[in-house]
Amino acid sequence: MDYWKEHFNENVKKSKESFLKQVDMTVNGKEVDNTQVDLRTDSIRKNLNLQTSDILLDICCGNGLITKKLAQYVSFIYAIDFSEELIKVANNFNMAANIIYILGDAVNMNYSRFSKVNKICLQSCWQYLSNKEVSKFLNNLSVLNNIIVYISNIPDKEKIWNYYDTDEKKSFYLQREKEGKPHIGTWWKKKEVEKIVKDNGFKCKFLTINKNMNTSYYRFDVLLSK
Repeated sequence: MDYWKEHFNENVKKSKESFLKQVDMTVNGKEVDNTQVDLRTDSIRKNLNLQTSDILLDICCGNGLITKKLAQYVSFIYAIDFSEELIKVANNFNMAANIIYILGDAVNMNYSRFSKVNKICLQSCWQYLSNKEVSKFLNNLSVLNNIIVYISNIPDKEKIWNYYDTDEKKSFYLQREKEGKPHIGTWWKKKEVEKIVKDNGFKCKFLTINKNMNTSYYRFDVLLSK
């Protein structure tokens, strides 16, 4: 996780004027269209069926770009990220009266402090965790009851070559893996996700990503309940 923490801290320093680049919402180094932000916000809202009475836990909130948009749909949001620089941006530019941003490690967090939370989202961050870290995270999260957890944009190992679809891209991927500097992070098979989720006491339902989302051809979503 230290590798990714440093990655995002550096993103902020290099891209102070671009909220999108800070959180890797790019294609070939260029910012995605703002409609992609709206699509991600809408997918969280719809898949969690957000209500104005809900208390949301936004894990890996980044710079709060999406968190702030979600604030209008719920009663309160606790938003966590491990990057000091991203949390600074969130507090300075993406604050709302019903948001608290927290600097913290999602894997080792004591989730009992969020006993009033009933909805949880993880937007495009499962990939930054190893199998062992995911298991520890879910085990810690399992102290909460009657929760729904929406995990979006998990890189699909079965579709990895849909993304790295040229010899040049494949070589780039393999070289980065060899150097211990992964480009995207961990790629997962659905059966791997299903097993680790069930082993930690959650039910699991896989979801199809909106086809208009630029990541839909190589990622999948999952909804957990407990």
